[in-house]
Amino acid sequence: MVQRIALNEQLAGIEGGEPMLIDYRSTDGRQLKGLLLLPAGYQRGIRYPLVTWVYPGVIIRDIASERNWTIKNRPHQDNLHILAGKGYAVLIPSMPGARTRAEIPRDVLPAVDRVVELGIADAGRVAVAGQSGGGFVTYSLITQTNRFKAAIAISGPADNFTSYGVFSGEARYTGDVDEIVTGASEGHYGVPPWKDPDVYLRNSPIAFIDRVETPLLILHGDIDFVPIQHAEEVFTSLARLGKRVRFVRYWGESHGVSDSPANLRDRWQQIFRWLDTYLRDAR
Repeated sequence: MVQRIALNEQLAGIEGGEPMLIDYRSTDGRQLKGLLLLPAGYQRGIRYPLVTWVYPGVIIRDIASERNWTIKNRPHQDNLHILAGKGYAVLIPSMPGARTRAEIPRDVLPAVDRVVELGIADAGRVAVAGQSGGGFVTYSLITQTNRFKAAIAISGPADNFTSYGVFSGEARYTGDVDEIVTGASEGHYGVPPWKDPDVYLRNSPIAFIDRVETPLLILHGDIDFVPIQHAEEVFTSLARLGKRVRFVRYWGESHGVSDSPANLRDRWQQIFRWLDTYLRDAR
């Protein structure tokens, strides 16, 4: 039989993860669901390293409606079957209404505990990772818990004061100053920082960075609309504190680091190297 077309031979060569739903209860009593991709070649009775992939506002309902996560041939830089194919279990917890830094752990940590309780995940080999808003969640979690053995933040904001005033990397060298000044900038806080600086401070992971003990990998493009200054602040602070941190900057890359195939390959290589170092062989 003649092969007519191959849309993505790399994904075709990856053994994807079998999806399953988990039920769990948040720390404030809400009944939630999480989506779990079992690692390729999963065997019952073996505990696997777990990567918790986070994003605020995600609500998992059923497998049929979660095609963005469950379809292996999805052409997206965050196709999590790539992780499952490398032998990691992957958890996507529900995070309804997680709008502040303090609210984030209540939906994520019980989901991790549930996967451990089911005998699928190794409690000593759990990581957290996220892109964009998931990067903010990652930063927020590791400033509040040492539950994770490794963390990966991609294109995430970390400082609300910087978010308010620093130009987007995409707009820094354009003539769109009027649009920048008149555009929305107060987010869901509803006030500028001089009206309520405390709400900006409480929700900025950078303000609590000295509490981080989790080894952190930061990936960020230099023309991202989430300014790369956020990543620089986190890296500089952790490095000065003597913490385990690595910062990879991608020249000419915007949000998520996916414009260049070479950069996307390197992005995944960086992720696997970090997980292999701090998660796969940890006990």
